[in-house]
Amino acid sequence: MTGWDGWTPLPRPGARTTVEVLRAPEPPLPAPPDRRSPDVVLRPGGRAHVTFRLHAPGAQAVALAASGWWQPQRPEACDLSPRPDGWWQGTFDVPDDWEASYRFLVHDGGHDGRQEPGWWTHGLRDPGAPGRADPLNPHGHGAGRGLASSALWLPGTGERPWLAGFGDTSAVPRRLPTSDDEPRAWWWAPERPVGDPLPLLVLLDGEAHAERLGTARVLADAVASGVLPPVAVVLVASGPDRAGVLGVPGGVARWVGEVLVPRVRRERLGGRRVDADPRRTVVAGSSFGGLSALFAVARFPEALGAAVAQSPSLWRYPAGALVEPLARVAPRVRLRLQAGRYEGPAASEELARALVLRGADVSSQVVTGGHDWAWWVPRTVEAVADLLA
Repeated sequence: MTGWDGWTPLPRPGARTTVEVLRAPEPPLPAPPDRRSPDVVLRPGGRAHVTFRLHAPGAQAVALAASGWWQPQRPEACDLSPRPDGWWQGTFDVPDDWEASYRFLVHDGGHDGRQEPGWWTHGLRDPGAPGRADPLNPHGHGAGRGLASSALWLPGTGERPWLAGFGDTSAVPRRLPTSDDEPRAWWWAPERPVGDPLPLLVLLDGEAHAERLGTARVLADAVASGVLPPVAVVLVASGPDRAGVLGVPGGVARWVGEVLVPRVRRERLGGRRVDADPRRTVVAGSSFGGLSALFAVARFPEALGAAVAQSPSLWRYPAGALVEPLARVAPRVRLRLQAGRYEGPAASEELARALVLRGADVSSQVVTGGHDWAWWVPRTVEAVADLLA
């Protein structure tokens, strides 16, 4: 493929990958029941038994919906078992480095109390499956209501006290002035000014980081604990046309390289100077944002010298399409690719292998998780810390 204008995204693949969900013996229900869930017991050989509990009186069925486990090989593999006094419990045998967001689905039996849980038919990501005809449940009755999502990081991933504020949006980053025809953006930097210019991190899908994930709080705690060096961060929104501006060679990737990075180097961020060295400038994104991070360094290596691409949606273009563009800038950029075990990491690993053969500074990491912010946020912090060390 030659010329950035000729890159037309392909349709999203329709295949749905199943995953084997392993169960473990159920421990006794505590008396009184322990409302703290989950309980983790580390096992030999890099495994863990994790017990989830939910108090759901009157429910007909309850399931654990964990990121990446949307299509278990057995439809009921993620179901919890009824216990006394309205409690439900399930214990799972998992790798001890599992990182996942999860929620519970509760099925009330539908209008006649006799219907099967919708997730047995449609999977756990979208158990009601709006828009899909289900002859057994045409109106979606009893499809399952989801309870609030939480995140889980097992001890095998190491101590991360700086993650305690994950999801805390009280530390709101400041808005970066942009014109009406530009993406919305926010910025964050340590409160204490530092004498030397700060390295720059550009985070894509900025509205998720600013408004839902509390990433500014995580960054502040990571800097305060010494995990991450002081860094200036700009969070760039994808806006309502996310698929049109992310995961394409233009859109946000082009604006970041052509406009944003030169502007913040020239105008500073709240009086803080930004390092002009491209090797001290990292762009990071997940999913379509991961693909845009790769496009940004491929197009603008003079501005962006490193990229963290998590779960990049490489399926949008023919296999191997990014090898040549990234190989051309290999002497000038560093790439860190990451993908979840439960989403299928093969494409990222193949891209990394091809680029290593072309002399690129690239690594590929498989994380025990799905397509999921629960690991995207902490792994971004750790990858950026490594790139800026």
